[in-house]
Amino acid sequence: MTSTGRRAELKTDEGAVCAILDQPPITMTVDSFIRRAKFVAEDYNIPWSKITSLPELKSTNLRTMTGEQATVDLINAISKRVQKLSGKWPLIHWGSFGPGFAPGGDFKKCKILPDYRASVVLNDSVTTATTPWQELVSTGAYESVGSSDSGQPQMLHYLLELLRYRPELREGFAILRLRSGSLRFASANACSIFVTTECAAGESADALIAYVVLVYDALHRRNSMIELIVRPAPTVSTPPPTPSTSTNVSTATHTSTNVSAAPPTAAPPTFTNPRYRLQPPPSIQSTSYVFDATIARHRPGRATFGGSNTDGKYFCKLSWQDKEDSHRSERVFYDAASAGGDKIPGLARMNKAWTYDTSVLDNPYNPEKSHQQRCLEVTVLSCVGKDITFCENVRQSLMVMHDTIDVSRRLAFKHLMHRDFSAGNVLCDPVYEDGKQPTSLTCAEAVTGTQNPSPRCLVIDLDHAKLIQGGSTDPAKFEVTGTPLYMSSELLSDAEELVWLKGLVPTLEELLPPIPEILSDRFEQMFPEYKTFDDLQTALQRVLDQTAELFKNRKEVERGDLPPIHTLRHDLESIFWVFSIFFASALPKDAANVPQEKFDNFMVAMHKNIEREKWVQSVSDIKKVLHPQLEALAPLLHQISSLLFFIPWCRLPVGPATLAHDLVRCMLLTFLYDDEHNSKILETELAMGVARKLHPPTPIFRNTTTTS
Repeated sequence: MTSTGRRAELKTDEGAVCAILDQPPITMTVDSFIRRAKFVAEDYNIPWSKITSLPELKSTNLRTMTGEQATVDLINAISKRVQKLSGKWPLIHWGSFGPGFAPGGDFKKCKILPDYRASVVLNDSVTTATTPWQELVSTGAYESVGSSDSGQPQMLHYLLELLRYRPELREGFAILRLRSGSLRFASANACSIFVTTECAAGESADALIAYVVLVYDALHRRNSMIELIVRPAPTVSTPPPTPSTSTNVSTATHTSTNVSAAPPTAAPPTFTNPRYRLQPPPSIQSTSYVFDATIARHRPGRATFGGSNTDGKYFCKLSWQDKEDSHRSERVFYDAASAGGDKIPGLARMNKAWTYDTSVLDNPYNPEKSHQQRCLEVTVLSCVGKDITFCENVRQSLMVMHDTIDVSRRLAFKHLMHRDFSAGNVLCDPVYEDGKQPTSLTCAEAVTGTQNPSPRCLVIDLDHAKLIQGGSTDPAKFEVTGTPLYMSSELLSDAEELVWLKGLVPTLEELLPPIPEILSDRFEQMFPEYKTFDDLQTALQRVLDQTAELFKNRKEVERGDLPPIHTLRHDLESIFWVFSIFFASALPKDAANVPQEKFDNFMVAMHKNIEREKWVQSVSDIKKVLHPQLEALAPLLHQISSLLFFIPWCRLPVGPATLAHDLVRCMLLTFLYDDEHNSKILETELAMGVARKLHPPTPIFRNTTTTS
């Protein structure tokens, strides 16, 4: 093995090349690794027994593996076996998160895949300058694991970058007539990818949508997300069409109010590759959008937008759906959330949605597999937002947290539960279709009603939502879902509360101290379910009394004694983890003496104990992790964690489903409105768009069954 900077290269006997970095993931489980190997066998019609016979795949060997070289050896062994049995070299991505290219990777001389973890590519012959782009796809040169959590986003990144630096490979794709350097990409998390770009005058957004659909289908991707910044097409002076071509010009009216005055544009480009016959539905064939290229900055996980707020801004999500699995359709949940014309403040707004059949798409790698049972759902949301790391100060970040909890609470009133609150699904500074965005107010102005501020958060991604009854999902239809790092400990451990059995019951004064007078004056307006603060205290005291009674008469509860029902409290805990991890990684503006090592230990503890009582290893020591200028937040986080983890919510008699939400909201508002004691920490400016990153240790595999 030879070392080249941060990238190490390893050539196999057959000429394939592995490229790995020195930061392997720590979240991949042995079960996940084996599951991905099964997908490789399935995609190449190879019996699984032919793979499991490899000595490297023996269970005892897997569970003792550590380090990069062992990973490379295992991947090479699987790849060689696949090549021997199928005659093809597979491209396998085994990473679990992170950007898909090495810093300084030279795509102009692209003979290996600059991958974040480890990949195996075909030999050099497939990337010669004379190979048309269609052949690169159709010949299987870039085949990928069908259901890998993160392989396809990284692969699409590589393909787009390859097209950018190797224009000769774009042959036959009219939709790629982009100005030099205009193709940009920001990879996101394991389940989504965001693309921003600009089109030359006359080209429309549906061209790139259809193109990405094409690429994703070729890569067997089931879920994908594309984030678009679009604006009305600019007026272009063009001569009137001649009679011979006028019949080809679309005269359909625009369906979006933003572009009603926009001139007609050229017809969407078509695919010349006969293998694919994918045409956008009529509703977007007539859309004259172009992409807004004014991008403030990119960072892994989210693309952040600049430009005028008066431009229309949209978020377009593409997702594959089984035709019989209509309950997972996002449009159903967005419709339910806006039933009766009552929109939930802070929740993304659906502009339009459509579904079209994908059975006409062939699978170029395995013709026997078809998409007869799948359809493509396209949902356009008329709003965009920024990553929460772009909060200006602590005050704004706490307001975003409060508003996110309020969205979860209001969803419950609509009998909906989000079930996937994560750092990627909670945004700040939303900008809506009409260009409106929240007014920046001080807390005093917001409470006294000087102005009517909009929510500071934007909650997206309802494809894991569920209809609920009594504050929880139906146990018979339960499935563990969510982003593991932010999921409830109970759901991850497949059991009910683990912490409350310790017998620690907080007091009323610890959880709900007196509130500032300014909040007391308008308490009923802020908490419509309660007339006064005393009513909320009474409700909490009843919960504490019930908890004490349970401890007095309790019996030891066996693990898994109760079914793992997803409750509203679990969503609330997910929101808590989103912002706890955010504050742990946040840096004050012009910060110095960053305790990076302590943060690494904090995140490693979170991963290692992800399905157990992770609050013990994290929240209890969070003051040690916070930057010194943010240590004043530790008491607030301790207060919220005590409410969440020291009360057996699942075993209490049925009460107000959103009581825990209201209690945490009250804690946040009390902290926000106590300017006398908290003004310094609230006004602490944060380094926008900057956060500490985890530097993972060497070991990759863990013997665990964490849900992925």
